[in-house]
Amino acid sequence: WVARMVMMGLTLTDKAPFKEIYLHGLVRDEKGQKMSKTKGNVVDPLDSIAEYGTDALRYALLTSSVPGMDVPISKGMIENAKAFANKIWNVGRFIITEYEKTAGTTQISFESGMTFSEEEIKAMPWLERALLSKCQGLCESVTAALLENRFAPPTKDIKEFLQEDVAAWYVEASKTRLQEHLGGNPNSAEAATSQKVLLYLLEVSLKLL
Repeated sequence: WVARMVMMGLTLTDKAPFKEIYLHGLVRDEKGQKMSKTKGNVVDPLDSIAEYGTDALRYALLTSSVPGMDVPISKGMIENAKAFANKIWNVGRFIITEYEKTAGTTQISFESGMTFSEEEIKAMPWLERALLSKCQGLCESVTAALLENRFAPPTKDIKEFLQEDVAAWYVEASKTRLQEHLGGNPNSAEAATSQKVLLYLLEVSLKLL
């Protein structure tokens, strides 16, 4: 297939259609055996998409994609990927819910593609500065890995950042600023900072994924 594409591209355009080719291994079952209808160990991608979602299947395959090795896949791996996708959805839903509570009382706008100036970051509490610093480091490490065609390590790093640092830690900490029953003031400057940083961290992580 690769040879045909190269020859066709050269024939029709006098240019090679691509300069770099990534060849992954075979997708096998969880025991490392070749999938076969006779053995009954086939994981049908269309059935998996219908049951778990496209993103879950893609993520499960990426986390097992190691150069020079075959890719094992099982329903358990796809289920774990779906649970991760649900975690991302929950973070997004939290951000939207908290924003809707103050949408009519705050003048601060929250937009996709936000960035923070050096002065803004310096004025933030240490918690936000620490997370933004870690997010920047994640961007650099993921970019370096992708340039080297290493796909599995960055997907696991992004998952750890989203689950542990954002969902389990920062979302819970931000509730003390955003929710009145926990002593927070949703209209305060601290709450606005939390909302902005939450949106920024989620958006950057999704772009990396």
